[in-house]
Amino acid sequence: SDYLKETIGRRVARGECGMAITLTEPQGGSDLANIKTTATKTADGKHYIINGVKKFITGGQCVEYFNTLVRTGKAAHGGLSMVIIPANAKGVTVTKLEAAGWWAGNTTLVKFEDVQVPVEMLIGQEGKGFEVMATVMNGERLIGCLGPLRSARMLLEESIKFARERKTFGQRLSDSQVIRHKFAQMARRCEAAQGIVEGIAYSMKCGAGAKEIGGPMALAKVEAGSALEYCAREASQILGGASFLRQGKGQLVERLAREVRVSIVGGGSEEIMLDLAMRMSKV
Repeated sequence: SDYLKETIGRRVARGECGMAITLTEPQGGSDLANIKTTATKTADGKHYIINGVKKFITGGQCVEYFNTLVRTGKAAHGGLSMVIIPANAKGVTVTKLEAAGWWAGNTTLVKFEDVQVPVEMLIGQEGKGFEVMATVMNGERLIGCLGPLRSARMLLEESIKFARERKTFGQRLSDSQVIRHKFAQMARRCEAAQGIVEGIAYSMKCGAGAKEIGGPMALAKVEAGSALEYCAREASQILGGASFLRQGKGQLVERLAREVRVSIVGGGSEEIMLDLAMRMSKV
């Protein structure tokens, strides 16, 4: 709405405040159609009363607003709506979760207990929340492709630098055919995933909509995550014990390998992405 654009949207776009995408719940994970958080209108119809719990919310302690998927109506997709909830509203509790990695991501648990917000905080129309979410998720998944790809290339770079310096059995580690083949396989996977992602990005630039790119984007996320997962393993093998330390020459590889899971699961798990792609292709 124009109201939300003027009061919140412009401030977010200018970087004056932050907003967290608030979808996942403890019991549902990627099953967003099973959302339990409710938004019930007050008797006068002027406010929503929101109750529920959201989990794995990135940046929860650093934002001013939660862009929240809630249930305003019937079961399944048709009863879902998107509502913006101020982080400082009465009844909002944010707790930081101790994650294995991505520490700067500020992963949190967010509880809503009788939180009251004006009905003007509704995005679009009631019952259209899943459609709104499905549209914007392609943008998030594009980021979810590029992040893992950058990490995979960093793992390849760190592996090459280490192997060029490391001397074993009278020669540089990088002169070993076995190690050079590892580099080749890592590079092959990075380049393949990069090509897929750039193709989708170009389609988006040319105006392709959510229905056209939803399936390919899901497959691209799986491909990028797979490249990262492979490169993390091979980099760890090349660096050996150095990749197990949070210091020294292997500290970056240690961190990236530790954070692989968030790229594979975050924004839609590998299994969900593969199934989504097949459903959208009507197999």
